[in-house]
This record gives sequence, C-alpha cells and structure tokens, in this order.
Amino acid sequence: MQLKNEVATLFELGEQADQGEIQLPEGFVVQDEVVLRQTRLIKLAEAKAILDARAQDRYKSEKAEYDEKMREHEVKARKRKRRGKTPKPPEAGPRDKDQYNFTDPQSRIMKNSTDDGFDQHYNVQAAVE
Repeated sequence: MQLKNEVATLFELGEQADQGEIQLPEGFVVQDEVVLRQTRLIKLAEAKAILDARAQDRYKSEKAEYDEKMREHEVKARKRKRRGKTPKPPEAGPRDKDQYNFTDPQSRIMKNSTDDGFDQHYNVQAAVE
C-alpha cells in the first residue's frame, strides 16, 4: 500500500513539474523512481505467491500428519478411555514468521550455534551414489 501511495505521489510531482508549478531537485527523474517502485511491487507480489505456495505445501503435509494422528487417536479411544489432548488441526495459509529472501531465495535463516543468534545459511545435503 505504501509503494502504491508513493507511485501516486510521484505522478503528482511529475505533473506539477510539467506544468511548471514546482522545480524538481537536480538529478531527480520521476520516471526512474516510478519504475523502481513498480518493480518492487512486482517482486513483492512474486514473493507473496512463493510464500503462499510454500504454506500450501506445508499445510498438505501437516494435514496428512494430523489425519494420521486422528486415526490413531480414534483406534486408541475405542480400546480404552481417551487420554491426553486431542491434536489441533493445522492452519492454512502463510504464518507471521514465514520469510522470503529476495537476493538468495535458496538460503534460509537458521540458528547459529556459535553465538545463539540467527544468520542466513544453506542447508547442505550430501548425496552419494
């Protein structure tokens, strides 16, 4: 929403500059600024689509696990009195902490063992034939 407002403001500035109402700072090109913000909007939309796809994949796997737990829960409940909590169903959609890295999409934020912080790392998998 903020970028859309900035684009609208830039169009207004460009119109005012064309009519001679205001003088733009030297080196300020309205068209370049508009293109920059529109490119950001496109990249944000792509990132949102990727996060939605990841969330959908995660939901499918969590739903399968949940269904399996519920089947086991029902079998145990038939044999004897139910104990423990009933499993919670998974929630669809991206979570608040889901992230996307624009510069290197294959890396992830992982816990750093040396200083108990979080850094951008790769999860390396070794394959042997």
